[in-house]
Amino acid sequence: MKGLNLADRNAMLAIAIGLFIGLEREHSGKHGVRTFALIALLGCLGGLTGALFSGIVLGFIASMTVWMNLRQMVLHKQPALTTSTALVIVGFAAVLCGQGQIFTPVVVEW
Repeated sequence: MKGLNLADRNAMLAIAIGLFIGLEREHSGKHGVRTFALIALLGCLGGLTGALFSGIVLGFIASMTVWMNLRQMVLHKQPALTTSTALVIVGFAAVLCGQGQIFTPVVVEW
């Protein structure tokens, strides 16, 4: 059986980062596993496809967190700042994974 190629390993690392952060947040009663794993996958795909798509993906994640905060403000009269910050950091770390970085995303998330 052959080993995984570099893109597969980077994608699995990004998803693992998203899953671990999501598990911790779900344990705290906040947005959880699926949200952070999908953000990590999206960020990794953006990093794998190049610098232009990395910027587009990070912009999409940022706009998504803005809409999430607007919804929180309407429903609960307070923003979800910790969730927003965590989502952006996971997305950024996943983009780094997609670009081939291994050490930096793991240290950022640790």
